Amino acid sequence: MIEKQIIYCMMTDDKARRYILTKITEDYFINDFYKILFKGIQELDGIKKAVDPLTLQKHLQLIELEKITDIVLSIVPTHNYKTYVRELQEQKYILDMKQDAKDILNSTKIDEVIDIKNKISNNNFATEEKHVDSETLINDIITEALTRRYNKEKRTELMSGISDFDKTLGGLKKDNLVLIAARPGVGKTAFVLNITNNICKNNKNVLFFSLEMGASELMKRILAMKNKVNSLGFNTFFSEKDITKLDNNKESDADELKTLHIYDDANNSIDDIKRICGEFSQHNKLDCVIIDYLQLMNAKGFKSRNEEVGYLSRECKKLAKQYNCPVLLLSQLSRNIESRKDWRPMLSDLRDSGSIEQDADSVTFLAHDNKFSKEITMGIVAKNRHGEMRQFPMLFEKEYSLMRGLSEKEKIKLKELGRIKDVKN
Repeated sequence: MIEKQIIYCMMTDDKARRYILTKITEDYFINDFYKILFKGIQELDGIKKAVDPLTLQKHLQLIELEKITDIVLSIVPTHNYKTYVRELQEQKYILDMKQDAKDILNSTKIDEVIDIKNKISNNNFATEEKHVDSETLINDIITEALTRRYNKEKRTELMSGISDFDKTLGGLKKDNLVLIAARPGVGKTAFVLNITNNICKNNKNVLFFSLEMGASELMKRILAMKNKVNSLGFNTFFSEKDITKLDNNKESDADELKTLHIYDDANNSIDDIKRICGEFSQHNKLDCVIIDYLQLMNAKGFKSRNEEVGYLSRECKKLAKQYNCPVLLLSQLSRNIESRKDWRPMLSDLRDSGSIEQDADSVTFLAHDNKFSKEITMGIVAKNRHGEMRQFPMLFEKEYSLMRGLSEKEKIKLKELGRIKDVKN
């Protein structure tokens, strides 16, 4: 995605193109297609010709115009080209260091080893600081605001599909750590699976790390939700109607879920998760990461569980910033809530570490008000860096693993029936 962004900037911004051509060469690109485009743009710039999709296609001849045009149409406008160059330089630096390490291991001559060592010592790239100038930041912020106002199709936030949740958070924002917490059995996994399904419908890549449930069980829940069939049928048998529905929809379901990537190794550490995200992002756009759940992760070298969980939550926040995508992190709540009269969870109920609250950009609790219907799950946004804190009801149809927001008409009807009450924020 970084390479695509750079090619976009070079085709749409003369200032960006001049800057980029002084900082990188075609050797910095991994993708052969973008490498060819970079070389073509460089040649056109050298002979003082205009750089646009049509001119570039005629110059390269072998490349289809549609593929070049797609780059311009599929990227949200941005002026942050200096950051993209920096990221591409970092990418090349890491790859070069890996190759140097291999060369040292494979070399039998001391002179060759010394030459490689000197090369590494002289490369001080890693000590440089990242910097984004004020002009770039202002341009990006205003561009994003204009996009959000006038072109909703190109807005940068992902939508969860749960209307009240989206209204409160303003969507799932890039580089945000979104914490979802509840006691067991309330529906944390069902909640994020519904979000996963909605994101994948929009052809966005989701990496789902499940440390508790296997990939097959997760997919059964998603299929039950999508087709509104009783999930128990996967372990017993389905009615004729339900099995026909599943069979008829299998191709469309597979197509909608092609961007869902499930990793269900219970032993995945935070380092494993970071490595997998890094490998995936080399060739694909990483749109969202979901981790189910925090307390099942571990890290070595900590004296207490509190320190360990604090480290894990900080690493999850770093992950969101590094890949510029939302990370949804599920968490357990302590048992303290069960001994209180007030059913609403509090931030102090987060298990194992108070630093979870500090690291998260938003914290949303899921809970049941025992006085009212078990079908109603309350979403409680207890922390929100980007807006208000509020509560909202959702319908949890457990047999379908379906959790969804309520329309205003549904809320009024359920209040009249006494199944929910007016929520005080």
